[in-house]
Amino acid sequence: MGTVLPSTNLIHPEDQLPREIKGKLLRFAKLRRRDELVSQRIQTHKLIRALWTGATSVRRKDPDFLNLLMTLGWTNETENGKGRDSTIIWRNTRLANYVACSPDCLAESISNKFSGLQVKAAASLLTARTGITNYYHPLRPRTIVVVEENPRVIAAIFRKVASSRVSTDRKIHFAFRKSSELGAIRGTSLLNGLSPALACLDPMLRFPILNARTRPLRRALRLQCSPSGAIEYCDLIGKLGISNSLDLDAFALWYSRDTYKRRRKKLGRAPDHH
Repeated sequence: MGTVLPSTNLIHPEDQLPREIKGKLLRFAKLRRRDELVSQRIQTHKLIRALWTGATSVRRKDPDFLNLLMTLGWTNETENGKGRDSTIIWRNTRLANYVACSPDCLAESISNKFSGLQVKAAASLLTARTGITNYYHPLRPRTIVVVEENPRVIAAIFRKVASSRVSTDRKIHFAFRKSSELGAIRGTSLLNGLSPALACLDPMLRFPILNARTRPLRRALRLQCSPSGAIEYCDLIGKLGISNSLDLDAFALWYSRDTYKRRRKKLGRAPDHH
């Protein structure tokens, strides 16, 4: 067993967080939509974990299964809620195609193929809103191909992150190293597409989601897109109501939207110089 890599703990303690971040964390804690944002992520976690824990060791190496789990972390829902219902249909169609059944008997088929997943629980998940990241559509086909062509590497990443015996630091270092070996997707890290599923696979719910939506918050904290930066990003967990990586991602999404709106409002009020 390898040496556990220590966190460098560069993020300030809760009482020393940057004023802007602390203020927005406090606002987010009182946000009406907070429960909605977090709930959708929790449902995604439940679905992905249920499929992974109920899968055989052979299935966990199957590229089609790995791609299924990855895409279950995606959504087609836009910021204004458009695409909410179509995302559920899209997700259930992918599941039905994977287990080779009609949508009418999907809950029973999933329950039969994945041990420990009862029909009632499966049916509940199939009606729930799931999906975390509206992953950039032009990147999706190539990302899926990379997983199809490299199932052993992807399976190793999934297996490591899904373990309850591996520290978060080691999971992050391993995921960065192995995914970088597969190259970028049109200049974008493979982790952008993988990390929503990885966050849901992590039984400790500490593996961070890393993508364009979390970038503004990470930049505000002066964190690089690197293993050490991701580890420090996780250090927000446990501060001011952020209890896990899904809470953190919901906050990062809200922070990104709020920052963008405020900048647009500020620019709109600025004098027009020619």
